[in-house]
Amino acid sequence: MDKDLISIIMPTYNVEKYVGQAIESILNQTYKNFELIIVDDGSTDNTFSILKKYSKRDARIKIFKNSRNLKIVKTLNKGLKLATGKYIARMDGDDISLPTRLELEKKYLDNNPDVDIVSSQIYGIDESGKIINKKIYPVTKKYIKKSMKFLPSLAHFWLARKEAYVKLREYRNIPYAEDYDLLLRGMKLGLTYVNLPEYLYKLRIRIGNTNSSNGLKQQKARLLVQHLYKKEADEYIFIDDNYFEEKTSSSQKETVAFINASSNLQLAIKNKHRKAYMMFKTIEAACQSKYIFNYIIMALCTRVVLLEENIVKMKGK
Repeated sequence: MDKDLISIIMPTYNVEKYVGQAIESILNQTYKNFELIIVDDGSTDNTFSILKKYSKRDARIKIFKNSRNLKIVKTLNKGLKLATGKYIARMDGDDISLPTRLELEKKYLDNNPDVDIVSSQIYGIDESGKIINKKIYPVTKKYIKKSMKFLPSLAHFWLARKEAYVKLREYRNIPYAEDYDLLLRGMKLGLTYVNLPEYLYKLRIRIGNTNSSNGLKQQKARLLVQHLYKKEADEYIFIDDNYFEEKTSSSQKETVAFINASSNLQLAIKNKHRKAYMMFKTIEAACQSKYIFNYIIMALCTRVVLLEENIVKMKGK
């Protein structure tokens, strides 16, 4: 029997095309004792109408609506206050959780009381639901912690003990990097994280969501939380959205340049090209923004950590 209640927090905003699939993926979970807390952030399409239909169909679905668009941080914090479960899971309104996600993540936490938050590997899917890539994260606590100083090494679609959120209080208002900030603050408090090797989540990459836009803003926010972490700044912080507006006009152009140059760099390294270093200069020249260039370097550093973890794992076999 499913003894412990899991509270799943799902913020939604204008996802009428996908929210039905997201909810169905939760209803189809092999672990059945959950409450699905959906907080709609003032959608202007038919999202909330769809939510009302699902809430009438299943009592485990609890829906709420912000009177106006409050953005992700306030919406998440509202969901946290409403959660009553022993565990808290994150879910986005346009993504898909695979059927055994909750069961496997909860089982891991039950068997490993020293771990506070567990996530998994994820598939990237397009707007039609087709798998277009795989996102690989380090698995063990050691290498997650090592990688975390470069980029978030835990997908924010995690399952956490409620006690972890009690220690962290709530998400700080740092748009585009609130999850990364929470994880770094948790590390200071001694919280530990693990990624399962299984692929248990499908992340939708579409025009208009955070994963396909705001690249410069997101990287600037990541650098900010890294700075706060190094300074051990734990004050309650609010960042005005205007902080991220600088140098964002050429975001799409720079993102394309990053993808092309990064692919060439990986190919050069794979072929042991002696002039691989020159590719760094090519990327730097292609990226007019220092934030995109910084992201490339950080991404490469995380790949090195992954490689190290895999080598250690192979030697142990």
